[in-house]
Amino acid sequence: MSSARAPRLSPLKRACYLCLPLLVLLLLCELTLWLLGLGDPGAVALRGFDPDERFLVEDPAHPGGMVTRMFDNALREVTVPPKAEARRVVLIGGSNTQTFPEALLQLLLDEGDPAGRSWEVINLGREGFGSGRAGRVLEQSLDLDPDAVVVYSGHNEFVELAYLRELDDLWDAPWQGALVGALSKLRLYNALTSALGQPAQDWTALGGAGAGAQQQRGGLSLLRMAYAETLKVHETYRDNLRTMAEAAADRGVPLVLCTPVGNLLAPPQVDVEADGLPQATVTEATALRLQAVALIPERFRKGLRPPVRLRLGNWYSGSDDAPAGDALSTAAAPRLRTLLGPLSQTPGLKLLKAESVEGAHWPDPTGWDDSVRAVVTGMSAIHERQLSTAERDQLDQALTLLRRAQELTPRSPLVHFDLGFCLYLLGEDDDAAVAALRAAVVLDHAPGQASELSNDMVRDLCASEAGLTLLDSARLFAERCPSGLVGYEVLMDRCHLQPGARVVLMQDMANTLLAMDLP
Repeated sequence: MSSARAPRLSPLKRACYLCLPLLVLLLLCELTLWLLGLGDPGAVALRGFDPDERFLVEDPAHPGGMVTRMFDNALREVTVPPKAEARRVVLIGGSNTQTFPEALLQLLLDEGDPAGRSWEVINLGREGFGSGRAGRVLEQSLDLDPDAVVVYSGHNEFVELAYLRELDDLWDAPWQGALVGALSKLRLYNALTSALGQPAQDWTALGGAGAGAQQQRGGLSLLRMAYAETLKVHETYRDNLRTMAEAAADRGVPLVLCTPVGNLLAPPQVDVEADGLPQATVTEATALRLQAVALIPERFRKGLRPPVRLRLGNWYSGSDDAPAGDALSTAAAPRLRTLLGPLSQTPGLKLLKAESVEGAHWPDPTGWDDSVRAVVTGMSAIHERQLSTAERDQLDQALTLLRRAQELTPRSPLVHFDLGFCLYLLGEDDDAAVAALRAAVVLDHAPGQASELSNDMVRDLCASEAGLTLLDSARLFAERCPSGLVGYEVLMDRCHLQPGARVVLMQDMANTLLAMDLP
């Protein structure tokens, strides 16, 4: 008597039975990570480039409120309460916006409102975000029912592009990136990638930061960018601003667009002198420029040659004990230019342990590292412009060489920068000096700050589109600096405002919002 044979499972059922334990295990892992608050799907390397990504979600701890999903740390997220009677203003942008003192802006609005109404300011700035990702934040922020939105964006266009290219370079085929995007919805995947480390977002150390800089492929691609492609990035910036304007107009929300402030004394980031020119011409022009730079007295070049790429952390990373004989000791404090208007009237910040300087905007020098000290010491000498006869002769020779180099390479950012630098030191034509320094930013193939080219796009858009209000921060700050030369007294690097300058910008922002006569 033979026993009955059990029916064979189909291949599909067999696969299901094999996968079922793995699925149960995955669900248990996801539940555990959720309970522990780990592996948030928002904290992934692809953050912000997925058009379906949510930057604002309902806040489970506060019914009716929302919370951001913009950072890799839950403690940094912004909690937004339900809309009340206060007028609500939302700030949008990158790291500049993120560092804005929104509490001060709210206080200025409360104190300045002629009807005595209260205000609420919500800061949704996120470091590294350019106008592309900032636009997505803006579109979702409209769900917060704001009475006005302020956008301060324009410095990170090439940083954002480098980061996006870096992400693209991580995968050999498009399907791999798509697979990672799908896996990034899982907490387990995000927890593992967080533990293993994520790709760096910042490429600003490239192109002259010194040996040992970690150079990412996305940033390296910008070093070879032709200027025609640079112009396309600027056009994308204008398109992104226009998209923001349309989104705000569709919801009936007034939009304030700011022109970001840039540092004219920060050397260009990318100089592609060979852009369409014969190599022999480029070689000759480069030799002339290097000869000219060597003629600039060392005390003026300090902190600029080789180019110093200051970052925010450089101002806060030093020791409380200044080295003996330091140029920034109490006996030899740096002399500041006399700034104009509100920049000169800002209450003095602590420059030295026993001294405060009216109109100073710097953090406490006890936190400065050597690179900041070098730059500030050099800037002090530059703005004094006390030249000996020999120094003046050297600068005149340098100027002659640079003008010859400019004839050979008329679109070289470095030639324009060095030319403007020499003109300013000589003090004979400050308008021409500032014009050359502004041209250097415009011609930079991957600038880390806004330029007159991009800021004119903001101005033109506000002039042509209804419902837009312009806060021309760049022009206001230029008017407050002698000769229109915005430098390190106002900015900590090429684009981030000094603490005192942020106070002045909040005053400008409050005045703009109060003048809009919002309902």
